[in-house]
Amino acid sequence: MKKVADSAKTLNKQHFRPYVDQEGGINVYSSLTRKQGRILFRLRSNHAGFGTYKAKIYGESPLSANCVDVEEDLEHIVFKCPSYNGYRSNIFGFFIKKNVAPSMQLVLGGFKSVPENVEIARILLQFFSDIGRALDV
Repeated sequence: MKKVADSAKTLNKQHFRPYVDQEGGINVYSSLTRKQGRILFRLRSNHAGFGTYKAKIYGESPLSANCVDVEEDLEHIVFKCPSYNGYRSNIFGFFIKKNVAPSMQLVLGGFKSVPENVEIARILLQFFSDIGRALDV
């Protein structure tokens, strides 16, 4: 039984590696409120209620309500949708400050350090709050 528990621990550490610092200490989720952590998890697992999710689960159209003939997914909302251009300054400002190119992997916690992942998580959550997208589905 101990061997199974050890392999589960290893699997968890590998799966959530970007969220745990190299010393195995604090993680991103412990730095957020429970609600923020739940929203971040839904964003990371593509269960945040965007068009592509609704199409898969409910058979609804995956198209964006704001853009013509464009599927509404996380990348479209965060980086491409012209409706939200005025709200992206903090996201792009973060990447400019870090001198790295923006990517979905990094937005969702692909940095090697927990403080950077916590900072971008808070910026992302604030972005969704600012654009009025309730992600507590």
